[in-house]
Amino acid sequence: MEPLLLLFANLFFVVCLETERWYCRGDDQLFHTLFHDAIKEEMYLTNFEQELDCVSDEDKEGGRVGAED
Repeated sequence: MEPLLLLFANLFFVVCLETERWYCRGDDQLFHTLFHDAIKEEMYLTNFEQELDCVSDEDKEGGRVGAED
């Protein structure tokens, strides 16, 4: 009985995921577009901070402000 229940539970889970994937394509595409744009912006800001020799937020959080390597 338990293997049959697990089979149906897994089948139901797969059907739910595929239904979500099918009906929410716009949301999925929007998420990935915004995520990739955020990555591009972060790379731009990192390069900008490195060129200007700025103290970044990561430096402040890590306690490395003014520390010599």
